[in-house]
Amino acid sequence: MHKLPAETLEAEIDIFKSYISMFDESQVLNFIANTLYLSTNLISESQLSSPHKQLLYLAGLSLSSKRVMVKDFSKSDFNHSKKFLELTVNYYMRSFFPKKGEEMSEQEAEWMRSREVAMPAFLNYFNVSELAYPEQIIRRIREWFSPFKDEITGKYNLSAEDCISVERCIFNKLEEDLKEFRDLKEREEIARRHILKSIPLRKFSPAKVRKRMKSLGHEKLYEELFFRLNNMYCVSIDFLKKSLKGIDIDSFLKVFTSERKDRDFRYYTEENFIELAPLYVQDNSIFITSPKQLIVSIYNRLYKFMLETNNNRFCRHRDKMLEKQCEDLIRGFAGPTDKIFPSICELKTGQYEHDLLWVHGRTVVIFEAKASHRKEPFRDPEKAYVRIKHDFDSEKGIQKGYDQALRLKEYILSKDEAYLYNLDGTVACTVSRKNIDKIFIIVITADNYGMIALNLSLLLTKPTTETYPLCCNLHDLETIIEGLKYKKKTVEDFFLYLQEREKYHEKYLCDDELEIAGFFLTFGNISDNYYDDWDTITFTYGMSDIFDEIYYQKKGIDYHAERDAMPTIINLSEELKKSGFV
Repeated sequence: MHKLPAETLEAEIDIFKSYISMFDESQVLNFIANTLYLSTNLISESQLSSPHKQLLYLAGLSLSSKRVMVKDFSKSDFNHSKKFLELTVNYYMRSFFPKKGEEMSEQEAEWMRSREVAMPAFLNYFNVSELAYPEQIIRRIREWFSPFKDEITGKYNLSAEDCISVERCIFNKLEEDLKEFRDLKEREEIARRHILKSIPLRKFSPAKVRKRMKSLGHEKLYEELFFRLNNMYCVSIDFLKKSLKGIDIDSFLKVFTSERKDRDFRYYTEENFIELAPLYVQDNSIFITSPKQLIVSIYNRLYKFMLETNNNRFCRHRDKMLEKQCEDLIRGFAGPTDKIFPSICELKTGQYEHDLLWVHGRTVVIFEAKASHRKEPFRDPEKAYVRIKHDFDSEKGIQKGYDQALRLKEYILSKDEAYLYNLDGTVACTVSRKNIDKIFIIVITADNYGMIALNLSLLLTKPTTETYPLCCNLHDLETIIEGLKYKKKTVEDFFLYLQEREKYHEKYLCDDELEIAGFFLTFGNISDNYYDDWDTITFTYGMSDIFDEIYYQKKGIDYHAERDAMPTIINLSEELKKSGFV
């Protein structure tokens, strides 16, 4: 397939939709499921830049056309489809670069500024799937949506807890079936080696192998193996109804199931119905294309419904829960003599409230939490930049969180003894300036904002004398702290991470805080004077895999990610110059 120029995108989509309509959707979905379930390194094995999002887009296209004719969907067809998926993503990436021959003259700085913000925000929004672990999403669903049970049940005939119960039942059944399949496959490999060794090479033939299999009683093993292979991503609807009596399974399927029909779904950047309804029914069973998408779909659908119908009350509850979750996380990590103060004010009248203050020895950490929902960026870079900057600077944005925290920091340092108050006007604590060596600022978000949060030099306005704070979504902060605890690290190690993170803050070019934190946890530091002269710093893929190792090891699963023996950090500016891009 040739390179995809902008003017032919519509035609290319039409061609591909016509092509994919020829195939049985169950075969297409099976290829997608095999890739998402069985890949040990999804990006390298799929050869896609954003495999989860791109493969769900392929599933959406497959279910958005009437069958023209039914053909077998082969590996070569899957590879052809992946080329289309990759070229489609590349088209959107190229839209952020100047067209051939385009002049930039005196507007060059403004042009570059809009794109260096809009491009990573755009790619993070459309290319990055939910990175939180299922348990984190489940806890958020329970804590955010449980108070609105009546509204949710009235809409879906299901509560949030009902949805979680169904998802866990499906997930656990798939995990059990996958384990049994792997056990069967191991037994099959042993049996096959035994059979091949028992037949002399000169007498070897398929017929003799079948005869030998039958004599050894292995026929049923193969029958069961192929049955499980063909049904590995399926769960019987009857099984769900029997296992979850009292929950309306039909209502659940009505909400979270997609069917094949002619629909106007075309673009990678439009809302994909598969991401809200990822199940597909065939032969009285549900087929699950992605192992992690269903719990994300439940969260996204409930969130969307609450924003549409109960905005103010829900948002107030959401904001308070984010603050409470942050407080609980820090209390579980802080030392026994540490002091933690939620909802403290600079004035006894309750003005200038701050979300959380953590005092550990001579170190103070100020937290401000911002739970506002991330908005979809525009495709046009200039318009996208305006929206992103507006949201960043808004009352519920990252800039506001930093300004609030900086105000408290300046207030503490301006007084010999800074009095801070509870909401009722009583004194919460007194902070002595002479007893402080360092004050860190952390802005906590609910959503993942990618690089515009990871590298705040893109948008944050701050005094030149101040270092950049850490801006991190709560799930990532929890993962980092739980990783430190699992590796027997201390609060001082966390503060060392914050200290070293400040040094090269404006040089990092990646969209995942866990890549940086994983590097720190694996190799002990992220600061080296060798990088002082570098313009940009990025990591080879996989530094965050240490957190997956920890996650599975805590579950008793022996899992080891493949990583380089030594860390690899790339000076991206130099690499681009060598390649002739700049």
